[in-house]
Amino acid sequence: MHRFPSPRPAGKKGSVVPRVERLEDRSVPAANFLVTGNTLIITGPTTPRSPSETIVIMDNGGNGLNNVTAFANGGAFRPNAVINNVSVTTGRGNDTVQYTLTSDLTSARTVGISTQGGQDTVAISLRANITNGGSWTGSVNGGNGQDVLSVNQVGLIGGGSRMSLTADMGAGNDNMNVLTAGVISANAGMSVTLAGNTGSDRAFYGFNGQNNGMMSLMADAGTGNDNFFGNFELNDQSTGTILPSYVLGNDGNDVVTLVVHNRGTGFTNNQIVDGGNGIDRAFRTNAVVTSNVEIDTVVA
Repeated sequence: MHRFPSPRPAGKKGSVVPRVERLEDRSVPAANFLVTGNTLIITGPTTPRSPSETIVIMDNGGNGLNNVTAFANGGAFRPNAVINNVSVTTGRGNDTVQYTLTSDLTSARTVGISTQGGQDTVAISLRANITNGGSWTGSVNGGNGQDVLSVNQVGLIGGGSRMSLTADMGAGNDNMNVLTAGVISANAGMSVTLAGNTGSDRAFYGFNGQNNGMMSLMADAGTGNDNFFGNFELNDQSTGTILPSYVLGNDGNDVVTLVVHNRGTGFTNNQIVDGGNGIDRAFRTNAVVTSNVEIDTVVA
């Protein structure tokens, strides 16, 4: 026979068993740091609900221990090693990566940054000299999402030194703003390669300074209705060469611009603007060759 509990008499309080409420899991996935040899590897969290991450990298340009340090989630990581290569892969959130060269670079440095899904921001600041045969090589690969890239380089690139940047922003409506200025010495070089890939992208590249070495711009807007702008402003002390450079619209209805003002004595011919497929508009200085554009405007 089953016994059923008798009903509580009216007006009598029932007993209460206190329970501890289970709190929500508030653990925050953080960036991971790994050093292998002279390479610092930074990876963002990859959980399905990865939070937005800010990764800051400070490079003093030297060759001693802790020449490169990194910060994420407010914590600092000092690798206790000499770092020549930095590799960053972000997580799935809307992430920010900031790299700063704070002092003169006299050796080789390679910096690679790859972003995943999300609306990501990459900011690179090279406000120091690259001298004594040193080199700085940077690459940025964007994932899906509307990403922003900003690069600011100001300083001397000394004889025998190199600075190069390659950026492919991937899918999405992306924005690239690359500003370079200073002095490129004889037997020194600078090269910039920008790719919009798919989406309606905007890109601006500008050099303002003295070129006594070699420099080049290769910009391909990719698929989409894009606006790509290249501008060389060489002062009257320049004796160097702008290697054959181009701004390509590729597929889509694009606005493509290449302005070359050489006030020095170096060679700057064989520069190209090509609209590609679509209804395109070009803005160019007189010495720049144009093709596949429906509206061609020569500017002073």
